[in-house]
Amino acid sequence: MNNNKIGSLFFVHVLIILCCSSAIANENIESKNIETLILWNEEVWCKGRVDLVSQLVAPSYTRHENQGTRSVTPSEYVLEILALRKRNIELFLPNDIGVDGNLIWTRWSMRADGPNGDKITGRVLQTYRFKNGKLAETWLVFTAGEMWSKDEPFTSCNISELFKSR
Repeated sequence: MNNNKIGSLFFVHVLIILCCSSAIANENIESKNIETLILWNEEVWCKGRVDLVSQLVAPSYTRHENQGTRSVTPSEYVLEILALRKRNIELFLPNDIGVDGNLIWTRWSMRADGPNGDKITGRVLQTYRFKNGKLAETWLVFTAGEMWSKDEPFTSCNISELFKSR
């Protein structure tokens, strides 16, 4: 075998190794991000485990919301979560979620007690960006009114079921 063929085979093997390593690394990143999102929904939002926020949220969490863009620290966001949990928020997640590296998007509905004792319902599209396995940024669009579906099969308390069906 001449040197050109050996060099070509070596180059092809290096490319294959690099491609496979990249795919494996991306899969590991996605797995960590999924784990973070499951803990975020099932433990923090459902069970009120705000002690986990500093482990799951980056030092500066940028939130792009209907009202504008803002950044919060984990400790600031704990106070918001506690206040929102007092409003009996229920989150409903349809079987509709996408994962791509450091991004996870989902479509969900919510129902909560309004400031005047009325019920507020709405639809949400949300994309999360992760950095080092922590929530770093989110884009959230809320539309008040109807929920996505009357029969939402998943709640924030069992979001892990969404990933089992993927």
